Amino acid sequence: MHTHTDEQWSGLVQQVRDDLDEVVDDFLVLFHESGYYREDVVDNAELRATASSILGLFLVQLEFGIDEDVLAAHARQLGTKRAHQGVRLSALVDAIQIDFTVLWDRFRRNVAPEQLPMLVDHVDDIQKLVSRYTVYIRGAYAAEQARARHDARFAHARHIERLFSAERLGPQAVGAISRALGISDSTAIDLTVYHPNAWAPAQTALEPLAAKGEIFGHGYRGLYAAFSPAAEGSSDQAIIRSHTDNLGGVTFDRLPGLAAVRSAVRGCVAMFDAAENPGQLIPVGDAAWALAAQHLHPLLPGELQRAHAAVAQMRADAPDVLETVAAYLQSGSTKDVADALHCHRNTVVNRLQAFKTQAGLDITVPAQAAVALSALPWRGPTPAAPAPAPQSH
Repeated sequence: MHTHTDEQWSGLVQQVRDDLDEVVDDFLVLFHESGYYREDVVDNAELRATASSILGLFLVQLEFGIDEDVLAAHARQLGTKRAHQGVRLSALVDAIQIDFTVLWDRFRRNVAPEQLPMLVDHVDDIQKLVSRYTVYIRGAYAAEQARARHDARFAHARHIERLFSAERLGPQAVGAISRALGISDSTAIDLTVYHPNAWAPAQTALEPLAAKGEIFGHGYRGLYAAFSPAAEGSSDQAIIRSHTDNLGGVTFDRLPGLAAVRSAVRGCVAMFDAAENPGQLIPVGDAAWALAAQHLHPLLPGELQRAHAAVAQMRADAPDVLETVAAYLQSGSTKDVADALHCHRNTVVNRLQAFKTQAGLDITVPAQAAVALSALPWRGPTPAAPAPAPQSH
């Protein structure tokens, strides 16, 4: 039976919560000394975030009482993820035990001599909390391994997670992942990466294919990536398109191996930060120009803002003009555009002139075409008139 007041215990827990960043630092020191995980499986940034989340959860529960539902949900999520990543269960459990060690050490450091009996009185609470969390971790880990034996997605998930998320990944590590996925080092790979707004429907649509092992699918930083070995003729890329062509994303054809897939997926994070959601699957080249606009904007603010404003207006009022401009920027031929869009050549010329009038860009001039290529997919800041030049005195 606790003999101290709840206020005293609450005050002590709050002191430790105020020191959470330092407690996480203590955890990482002990964790790295132990060598439980390989760095290429779980990187330091994720370890820090996870440690902060778990230790923060424990401190809240120590202060306000154990909430089994919250504790179980948190533990199951981590157990499932670590099973995907291929972390050994024994290493995971040992890492959780470090939480008890660092919490106890921090409490001992913060407690006044006269409060030591209160801390001893609560040691069972801390141990019980860590033990309950470990029980839920074990259950989730075992359940995930059982599912993995019957579903190709789970068998592949930890390898793809490592491919996308590891901070550093050398050729040997990429080769090991290739072998685990059954992909030859020399195999060309087709990749589709979906915009964050399309992540959930893309995953739902492609889950049956991933479960059967026909494609590989995985999420990364809000994106969803689906890839498969490229084939001659009818390919899995066509299958992916048939399921998700109405979702916003970009396609990469015949990438030279998994190292290129990793680079492409990681690069798409920055690209989609800069690009509009295309609303359909498009070649990556059509969206990548948004990155150029993002970097050019500080240097050419007036020109890009005018083009951005015009493009935004035409998306609503004259989508046929933008369709024509995009087609012309691909071919440079009014005849080819007319054939592709099933319209008269004069219609193409008139639409290009309409774009020139509204955006101030003549896309038959290469330098102005480059600005148009950058402005079309760019999400950019809200268009505004450039600031007036400073006056000399």
